[in-house]
Amino acid sequence: MHWSRRIRGRNSFGFTLIELLVVIAIIAVLIALLLPAIQQAREAARRSQCVNNLKQIGLAMNNYHDVWGAFPMQGSDQNGWGPGGSGNPPQSQDPDNRWHMRVALLPYLDQAALYDTANLSRGAVPWQDAVTSGSWTLPDVNLTLRKAPVNVYLCPSDPYPGNNDSANMGGGRATNYAPNQGTERYYNNWIANGITYEAGWDGARNRTVSMASITDGTSKTAAFSEFIKGTSVGNAGTGDPRGKVWQDAAGSNPTNVPVAGISLTGYYDSDALYDNWCNGSTTNVFSWDYKGEYWNQIADNRSGEISFSIRPNGKSCVPCCDRMLRGFAASSFHTGGVNVLFVDGNVQFIGDSISHKLWVATGTRDRGD
Repeated sequence: MHWSRRIRGRNSFGFTLIELLVVIAIIAVLIALLLPAIQQAREAARRSQCVNNLKQIGLAMNNYHDVWGAFPMQGSDQNGWGPGGSGNPPQSQDPDNRWHMRVALLPYLDQAALYDTANLSRGAVPWQDAVTSGSWTLPDVNLTLRKAPVNVYLCPSDPYPGNNDSANMGGGRATNYAPNQGTERYYNNWIANGITYEAGWDGARNRTVSMASITDGTSKTAAFSEFIKGTSVGNAGTGDPRGKVWQDAAGSNPTNVPVAGISLTGYYDSDALYDNWCNGSTTNVFSWDYKGEYWNQIADNRSGEISFSIRPNGKSCVPCCDRMLRGFAASSFHTGGVNVLFVDGNVQFIGDSISHKLWVATGTRDRGD
């Protein structure tokens, strides 16, 4: 009996507590090693989708250009985009309706059915409706379109909502992509020097931007880029500061932003001017946290256009009193930079360390750089 108990003891295959703890520790180490790789693979897939979104937008822009002989404008009149309306050449423009060029691109993005729901004789949002004189309370005839999520206009790497799609301000969906407005228009007869041109009050009235306008080269001039949306929690906003809009706390312009009548050479070529004021100033205060909302509307502090005055992943700043170009800085959750769509349709990843001079050159269409 004693001998048989000893044999059974030798044939036992159970784990000791120490062995079990060692196995658990090894598994934990393997998970810790694999998790970053899994996260990186997921982000690589999201970044690839972002690139694909921009390529689709680029193809849509070029197809639009093939039909109309120019790129779509920012803003529309009561005839919409087309001959005699906000097509080319634009006529009888009504800037109050404030339709964004993203809407004009819908038929070229396999979204013709959604485009057909738009009542272009009315405002993109109810308070910018020429027919209702800007009323907030009259029927919102374009709510269906505004609330429709358009996936090609959303970067999957951005977790922020941009808005909460509530009844506040009419509701609506957000976007991550906006066209290149250039670097400034105040000193250029209100004509933007990127690829956009606006209706009515803008100096670009009855002007267009076409391939022929891109004298710096279509492979060197940006068409669209991306930006981080706001957290949509209101003026007490928390989260990534790049998802917000900032303003000068003193209620005036920074002293190093150029004033009318001076040479812009230093402004264009130096990192020490507008770019550094926006990113480095301690006087900037939070202004707006619904960045990205209303994908169908032009609005400086929502989702209108990308400013190439500020380098990638800087803060989006709006000087108080100078009518400097009022757009967003390009920004993203992709590590180290942003995706940029160029006019010829190619997409490049531009690093945060790009010089201000080269970034400005990327954003301007006809400066010879």
